[in-house]
Amino acid sequence: MSSLRSRRGGETEGLIDARRLALMKPSAFLVNIARGAILDEDAVYAALRDRVIGGAALDVWWQYPSATEPERRPSRHPFHELPNVIMTPHCSGWTEGMVARRWAEVAGNLNRFVRGEPLENVVVKPA
Repeated sequence: MSSLRSRRGGETEGLIDARRLALMKPSAFLVNIARGAILDEDAVYAALRDRVIGGAALDVWWQYPSATEPERRPSRHPFHELPNVIMTPHCSGWTEGMVARRWAEVAGNLNRFVRGEPLENVVVKPA
């Protein structure tokens, strides 16, 4: 297990690596809407640059801007310069329908709260 995997504890870190990318067809188009670290950043960049695979749509990143680094790029590699890459900033799943469903869920939970009913989609319950 790599030190990155053990440090973060994720069994899927680097799951899509150079070996797996080499198994894909040259016309394959990789779509990552899960999280950046599932892809081996170096291997994906090389596969796209060298046309091992046809292209990729990346909606999640390996690193993010912060208050101390507001201009930080999403990767150590210039994915944005590759003609076979579509980059979206966590918005590939945004649709009018999704927004409407989200607000309907919020309104539903407000109604349940006012009526004293159990809330849906609770992540953390108060102690």
